[in-house]
Amino acid sequence: MKASIAVVLLGVVSAASARAETYWLHYEGNDFPENHGWTQIRHVPYADRWIEDGVFVLDASADPHTCEWYEYYTDDALWPMPDVAVPDPPSYFFLQWRMKVDDYSGSAWGGPVMGVFSHDGWGAAFFVTDDTIRYAYDPGLIAPIEPNEFHEFEMRSPDMRTFELYIDDALAFEGTWYDSQLSNKVGWGDDTTGASSISRWDYVRMGIAPEPNSLFMMVLLLGGMSATGQRNR
Repeated sequence: MKASIAVVLLGVVSAASARAETYWLHYEGNDFPENHGWTQIRHVPYADRWIEDGVFVLDASADPHTCEWYEYYTDDALWPMPDVAVPDPPSYFFLQWRMKVDDYSGSAWGGPVMGVFSHDGWGAAFFVTDDTIRYAYDPGLIAPIEPNEFHEFEMRSPDMRTFELYIDDALAFEGTWYDSQLSNKVGWGDDTTGASSISRWDYVRMGIAPEPNSLFMMVLLLGGMSATGQRNR
């Protein structure tokens, strides 16, 4: 019994880890985005950009009217719709990005932004400054971040209508997607005027993963079964 429980537990964790590491889309920051399928969109005056220590640096600090961002267009079949069962076990859509914002000045509703838009026109977008992140569609949803540091952001959604935003694995706030009329794409960069900044993008990833709480409970359950079996013996 001990061996079989251990094998099952290892199998569950290994399968979950493999699935969590399978992304529909990922950009790892060690090359220019357009070399990995992203569409570059830029307006005069152009931003400067370079790769530094495996991180993509977008310098829009010279002029608050600088805009440069990157879009990736997706296929309809990738999006888990609310009226369609998502894969088993219970799963959620996630969008992850790791970044740092330097030398920020200007409007908190300008500058670096991350956005995602489902195939039926619902979207979620977040503005990031050097010390805050805020939801673009609700001015009341804002969270502080430690300045001058990289942070890992993750938006999780079970239905492409609601979301939870995590910062460095801690829940920051919850919200709802917006009927944006944009569709089938992910976009990030400096895509609004009114702010000057240097943003450093380590990675951008999105996909489907097992629902975290159900996986955690399964591991606890199997671990408890193993401990009970040992006590009984």
